[in-house]
Amino acid sequence: MRFPSPLPLHDLFLLLLFFLIVTEVRWVSSSRKYKIGEGRDWKIFSNCLFHSLLRGHDYQDALSKCILFFEGQRSGSLLVDQRMIWRGPSALGDGSAAGVDLTGGYYDAGDNIKFGFPMAFTTTLLAWSIIEFGDSMPPSTLREALDATRWGSDYLLKTVAHPDRIFEFLEGSEDSLASYKVWVDSFMCTLVPESSSPHEEYTPGGLIYKPRGCNMQPVAPFAFLQLVYVNYLSHSSQNVNCSGVIVGPSSLHQLAKRQVDYILGDNPMDMSYMVGYGSKYPQHIHHRGSSSASIKDHPQFIAWKEGTVYYNSSNPNPNVLVGAVVGGPGKDDFFKDDWADPGESEPTTYVNALWLVFLRILLQTVTPIRYRDYSLFPTFYFHLYERNKRKKGCLDFKENED
Repeated sequence: MRFPSPLPLHDLFLLLLFFLIVTEVRWVSSSRKYKIGEGRDWKIFSNCLFHSLLRGHDYQDALSKCILFFEGQRSGSLLVDQRMIWRGPSALGDGSAAGVDLTGGYYDAGDNIKFGFPMAFTTTLLAWSIIEFGDSMPPSTLREALDATRWGSDYLLKTVAHPDRIFEFLEGSEDSLASYKVWVDSFMCTLVPESSSPHEEYTPGGLIYKPRGCNMQPVAPFAFLQLVYVNYLSHSSQNVNCSGVIVGPSSLHQLAKRQVDYILGDNPMDMSYMVGYGSKYPQHIHHRGSSSASIKDHPQFIAWKEGTVYYNSSNPNPNVLVGAVVGGPGKDDFFKDDWADPGESEPTTYVNALWLVFLRILLQTVTPIRYRDYSLFPTFYFHLYERNKRKKGCLDFKENED
């Protein structure tokens, strides 16, 4: 059974856009400078780049798997055509203690918890990808993306008291938003290794690296903003001046593409960090549903301590969470593939949503990318960021958890 009708996506986009503020992308550049072209690091980087040029990637296959991942994160009663068949109905009593129905939605990551703001961010990105690229998606992919968006939005509408009055608009003139272009340009320069200005650290293999719990959390929004800004620069016929180094849309596009290709397998480990993509990918991801027995194979109730046998197992996870993008390797490009290290092995919905957009944009670049009415979207995003930079967002909400 499929959902009966498409979503009113333009309304959904306006409804959820303000939730973007909670991401608080940490775009202030690192003081460490990294230059490509020195010693062992350059050899590793150039070797990965060489393999990237030879190999190529099936972005459509990766996109389909990226969408499929969300079926493995569903909470509540599931549809009869659920493709991730090892996942069963769960958390059917959510909200009952307060006399309300709060079933449904997505578990944010691997620990069966639903967080409102990360889910809103995820649903926003899913909706935006369809608004921008829906008419060029294969029909089956579009239907799956609509289903994924509807699953999140249906839950979010349950969480508000007056769903017909939750629109909130941010006032701002074109001039005031355009003033943020200088800040966005400065941020883009932090991602250009050839720039002499302070910029982000890269691993020897070429992946953006931020010393924090889950490296994919900063990598994903950084690359996302790069690709969005590429559209803006192309639309407005502009370049970015990084301390005398002129960077055009094609250069920024290649930098962002490099991050995607690294995750899909062009890296020193020669493995994909998207589960189910390629011949080598993580086998021990930090995910309760993936790492413990499916109810279809083990219908008996598993008490808390009875799960120790799965906790201590060295076998690959019994349930493959296809499409999950994990946290990724450390600063030396090494990946332990150990589910006990959630920083490297845990997937999240909000990261996968960003990768869905990347892959859709990369698939679109064979023809000119249309850019609707979002010529100010990058500066608008940073306008929201600046006004709310003291708020914790979905990239930070787990920092104090055990």
